[in-house]
Amino acid sequence: CKVHKRFRRSASSTAHDVDGNGRVVRPDDARDQLTISFGTGEVTGVFVEDNVCFGADAHSQSCVSMKFVAATEMSEDPFKDFTFDGVLGLGLPTLSHASGFSFLEAVSVLTKEKGSAFTKTFALFLASHEEETSKITFGGWDEQHLDDNEVRWNPVVEPEFGHWMLEIKSLRVDGQVLSFCEKGCKAVVDSGTSLLGVPSDIFPELYELLNHAASLEGECHSQSPHLEIELDGLTMTLDGEDFAHLEEHQSANVTQEWGSQRTNSQDQTRDDMTCSPMLMTIDLPEPIGPKLFILGEPVLRKYYTIYDAERQRIGFGLAQHTPKQARILGYESEEAWFDEAEKEAMLEEQKVVQKNQRIEHGTAPDIEAEKKTVVNNKAKNSRLPFLAIAALLGLLLAASSYNGRPAAPTLDNKPCWI
Repeated sequence: CKVHKRFRRSASSTAHDVDGNGRVVRPDDARDQLTISFGTGEVTGVFVEDNVCFGADAHSQSCVSMKFVAATEMSEDPFKDFTFDGVLGLGLPTLSHASGFSFLEAVSVLTKEKGSAFTKTFALFLASHEEETSKITFGGWDEQHLDDNEVRWNPVVEPEFGHWMLEIKSLRVDGQVLSFCEKGCKAVVDSGTSLLGVPSDIFPELYELLNHAASLEGECHSQSPHLEIELDGLTMTLDGEDFAHLEEHQSANVTQEWGSQRTNSQDQTRDDMTCSPMLMTIDLPEPIGPKLFILGEPVLRKYYTIYDAERQRIGFGLAQHTPKQARILGYESEEAWFDEAEKEAMLEEQKVVQKNQRIEHGTAPDIEAEKKTVVNNKAKNSRLPFLAIAALLGLLLAASSYNGRPAAPTLDNKPCWI
């Protein structure tokens, strides 16, 4: 617990100790505890009721009272490595411990006061690179994050379990139907999962189909197979840019036999880089499993998702991402590189002029020494055009290889966790 920022119960004038049923606990009374499994670890805590407020300015904050679990003990794995300090549960209200513990129910009071027609709705945008900011919206959704302003709605199946779960009608790779889901599969949409979760029975087949060589430019998009997930309201299509990461390895350097021909795919790919699919196995028993997939960050970066708890549906739309600015030769832009090159050339020219002026006023021995320096500087200065041409070629090559698509996010993006 000590590696994270902690909630200090005694520092809050509005907090109350409560039991699991919401009853206020007096200072000397015994109190309820709860242990919750979370991924590979677990959390033990007590129940507290306090005001949860939105907004940094205390004078303009909107607050609502709700109950939550204050952790008193956490397993080292995985919580020690987490950068966030708490978990904001945004499942359906039926997943909450009891009445008053659902954040969606609590925040709906505020969104209703603001006049929203979607009081129990929130939307999630995940940044795809460090120049974007992830965003969660309550009381509706933000259309500026939609690429074409079109939202496809899909009904939540088995909402009594409290998960944002959907039916998968078909699973395909490059149009080829995988038999695993012919009798039906399900998928849970989860921003707390950084990979795609797949049942272990289909993991080897799916990994083999999605694993591919990188393009000559060293990217995973152009030579990638396409993973198609058919839902009730749309078919999501993911490529290597969405579900794979680059892995470098030593080239086999196999000598091609005389007279043999390289295939078209070999001419367009490289043998020292592989695009490995970001998959993890997930096996849950019935009634939720066993044919359950987890749609994590690879899906949520490509699609803007809207969660409507009142109508029990999830909306998907292609996310509108801003292109990542290409850094050319270590500079923010092409203009910055040319400005710096021009400054360096002017400084070199000024140095030569100053040395020539000193030569004109110097003695004979000094003149000979300065002449040698000037000759060396002229030789150095004469290389500037060639250096500029070489750098320009690098600029053009970098620009031609940059396809305008955003790179994978880093940990600094700090996405919103559900």
